[in-house]
Amino acid sequence: MGGRDGSDQVVVALVALLILAACAPASTSTERSAAAPRASTQTPSFPTVAVSPASSSAAPTRPVTLAGLIAPGATIEFVAAGLTLAEGPLWLPDGRLIVSDVPGDVVMVIDAAGRMGDFRRPSHHANGHALGADRSVVQAEQGDATTPGRITRLARAGPDAVLADGFQGRRFNSPNDLAVKSDGTIWFTDPDYGLAGPSAIGFNGVYRLDPRTGAVTLLTRALGEPNGIAFSPDEKTLYVSDSEGAGVVEGAGVVTAFPVNGDGTIGPGKPFGRGCDGIGVDEMGDVWASSCGREIVVTDPRGLEIGSIEFSGDTTNLAWGAQDGKTLFVTTTGGSVWRLRLTVGETP
Repeated sequence: MGGRDGSDQVVVALVALLILAACAPASTSTERSAAAPRASTQTPSFPTVAVSPASSSAAPTRPVTLAGLIAPGATIEFVAAGLTLAEGPLWLPDGRLIVSDVPGDVVMVIDAAGRMGDFRRPSHHANGHALGADRSVVQAEQGDATTPGRITRLARAGPDAVLADGFQGRRFNSPNDLAVKSDGTIWFTDPDYGLAGPSAIGFNGVYRLDPRTGAVTLLTRALGEPNGIAFSPDEKTLYVSDSEGAGVVEGAGVVTAFPVNGDGTIGPGKPFGRGCDGIGVDEMGDVWASSCGREIVVTDPRGLEIGSIEFSGDTTNLAWGAQDGKTLFVTTTGGSVWRLRLTVGETP
């Protein structure tokens, strides 16, 4: 783990994108108007896209390379811009992509033609999204001074359902991201980002929520700032990124791997690889993680880093989508959304 060593890595240029036009600048939350940000078909200023393989000393023995995970001839493509801070992407079954603008208090939706509009406004400062067992959208909401952070199921018609807004009678901090297990339980992180005052709970935790009973179980409070969360394909391992990432280089947190017990609890965690914000797992078990810098870092199931992909802007989160599920969508702090064709889809 830690930062990249330029003396050990060989940077392979995938493509140099020509600058076609400037990206629409992101506005601050105080400057933002009520109108939805407009999607753009123009490609913003973009540096050389680089793929950085892991050093030879850490190269996995299985026949997988980072280049092999990227579709032949694929380039990083611009999708949309104009958000204050883009987060929580999720591909919907109807072929649309939703993206959170956390400080903008809105979730935007982008259709196949690139048109952008409101999906939820206000969103209670929503961040992460996932599909529930019934294919409805489940949302982690940061909340604000008047609305507690909560986990909500978005309704196709009628009012949304608040599934949980606290633990043992105390308000959550700022629910950040979530993953839905095959049994329908919702596993989510609750760091203290965005709190206007002291934490009511007094710690940052990772939780499991049973939407059928409303029961909330604390899984661990051992991480500094738990953020992204995802399961291995067999659901026997839970991955959680820690933005605080004590002991690693600035701008790069650490992903911790926890064994999942049969009763829905987790065992002691072990450091797994680099990762600071949103994470996801592909069908081969590789963990794709935002570094909180420009990279998406890819680590194999044994914890050996395969390499990293550099994007334009600091990455925040990612999601798989498209008709075959093999397009990776990446969001950035600058309010942009990008995509890259892969040879692998998300874990089922």
